[in-house]
Amino acid sequence: MEEMIERRNDVTKSVLKLMRAMRRRPMHEQEFPPAVGRMLMTLREHDGAAPSELCEIMDVRPSSMSELLGRMEENGLVTRVSDETDSRATKVFLSESGKDAVGRIETRFNEENAKLAACFTEEEAAEFCALCDKLSAHLESGVFGENRPHCHPGPHGHHGPHGHHGPHGGPHHPHGKPMPLKEI
Repeated sequence: MEEMIERRNDVTKSVLKLMRAMRRRPMHEQEFPPAVGRMLMTLREHDGAAPSELCEIMDVRPSSMSELLGRMEENGLVTRVSDETDSRATKVFLSESGKDAVGRIETRFNEENAKLAACFTEEEAAEFCALCDKLSAHLESGVFGENRPHCHPGPHGHHGPHGHHGPHGGPHHPHGKPMPLKEI
């Protein structure tokens, strides 16, 4: 029993050490906030998806998805088009500007990933990724007695009654205008 406890502590310590190292690594100026970059990369794989599908894929609330898509559309990164078969339904597509942004994001990601993986052989990198996936699935399974809801996290969202941005939803300019993507 004692050996099992020590082994669990080693995993926890290793994960925490890795998380600290990742947070402390030098970060380059990001062109987009993380949510925008993630949406762009999701649309690369699911261009033409409905907002509800994107909500499920990204595990975000419908209201957050609507706000994010609105800001991205205002900044020319996506277009929303009515579905030809159901005028009430909408499909989301990358604009040309959005496709260009995806290319830049992929280039930056590949450069950073190569730096991170430089300490591994190809086999070690594959094993590390498989182990991380296995641990993530184990955590998502509710091993600590909780099952995470998908897309509909409850009456107050993922982050309490006021989310990340206070009691009135997303971030807004003091004069009531939506904030540019860079400021979010």
